[in-house]
Amino acid sequence: MADLHNQSTARLLSTAARLTEYRFNEELNDLGLSHTVLTVLAELYRFGPASQNDLARNLRIQPQTLGATLRRMESNGLLLRNPRANDRRVMDVLLSPGGARLLHKAREAENRLTNEILPDQHRLRISLLELIDSLSVKRWPGQKAPAAGRGTAADP
Repeated sequence: MADLHNQSTARLLSTAARLTEYRFNEELNDLGLSHTVLTVLAELYRFGPASQNDLARNLRIQPQTLGATLRRMESNGLLLRNPRANDRRVMDVLLSPGGARLLHKAREAENRLTNEILPDQHRLRISLLELIDSLSVKRWPGQKAPAAGRGTAADP
């Protein structure tokens, strides 16, 4: 590996993020999950049922990109789709009991891993949230930053 001491802070951050994600993906693979599926499960858990369009907007991805993931998740019993009560043309996506159980297992694995690799993580979390807020406002002007005020410290 290259001499990391001579790398820029941005490069170090990118490398640390990739290595952390790789390690976390190993844990998720053991549960039969991907990072994308975990993100969808967590979003549905935190905010409840949503249309595919609303869910995609909240996750900052295209609805078409999300569609294939939702179909796989539904066939695996991780989510349900129900017609919206006031407009049956809109299908709401919601977390199934099986999806909730798998999310709980993934959170336990993530907490275990995070404590293993970052035993003193509080200051880093604050800095990362501030960075995400700042960069999100620049990328999505006029919208509330995704990290601002959403979830708790224990949420994935």
